[in-house]
Amino acid sequence: MNILVACLGGTVSSRTNSDGVMCSGEFKFNSSFFEKIMKGPNYRIIEPVCYASENATLADYRAALKGIYDAVGQDRPDAILILHGTDSMAYFAQLAVRVLSILKLPVVITGSKLPQDAPGSDAPGNLRMALGLLDAAVEGKTQNRTFGVVFEDSFTRTASFVPAQQIMTSDIKGDHKAFDCDREDFSAAKYVKPAVDFMMREASENDNILLIPASPSFPFEAVSDTGYGPVLISCYHCGTVDSIRLPAFISRVSAAGHKVYMAPIPQRRKMGKKDVVYQSTASLRGAEVKELPGMPLEGAWAELAFYGQ
Repeated sequence: MNILVACLGGTVSSRTNSDGVMCSGEFKFNSSFFEKIMKGPNYRIIEPVCYASENATLADYRAALKGIYDAVGQDRPDAILILHGTDSMAYFAQLAVRVLSILKLPVVITGSKLPQDAPGSDAPGNLRMALGLLDAAVEGKTQNRTFGVVFEDSFTRTASFVPAQQIMTSDIKGDHKAFDCDREDFSAAKYVKPAVDFMMREASENDNILLIPASPSFPFEAVSDTGYGPVLISCYHCGTVDSIRLPAFISRVSAAGHKVYMAPIPQRRKMGKKDVVYQSTASLRGAEVKELPGMPLEGAWAELAFYGQ
């Protein structure tokens, strides 16, 4: 089995010193490191780009995904292991599943909460499960049906797996949760052109997605009309939003040429044949706002980044 390992930085490849955790790819991986975890596969290691995940930009993600895509084109592996920082791993994974699924290979993304040289680091366990899943995927020929994130659960202290299209940002303990949605097959032919277009797209201010948080008293009037592309409004868990001050903001940015979206959208309950929708949500449906249902906020962000605006 041939495994392509893409090292993109993050805590998993960091070291600790007197200044703290240095997340800049301090640890350089080699084949012997992975052979100690799982013998048998041939490991090919690349580092298309290295960044601290908390500082990640769409340009970083694009360079990383294109580097992986090009490496597969040069020497096709049986599976792909991606090492990434945990802070923005959910956003990266949501975008990666849309771009790399066209390769029709099993892909597992993992990292660690603690550097490898820290006592009790979760890195070895995460890597062991990630490689085990890839091995099982290759043997069972699941192709890109195995495409997700491996991380250690803080309660059970064991590694867990969440499909990439269901992944949400981790909580304060670093635990990722799954959004209850259908798993879409992003390897279908209709995704090939958008995926290639994304990797070849020139950077522009449209790469900047303005994410409006669901928080009380958000100062909409302080937001400029320039410097970003689409606007993504984060909903509260009921699918509700600020229906008093937000409409004026939507009208302003729409007039400035920005498309406006909102997510996540909960599954609607039925009352007879009619959806039960909060009045505050319904008030935006006629205000040039498009709902992005069936995906978490991170998936909605990735959808806008993937297709571009």
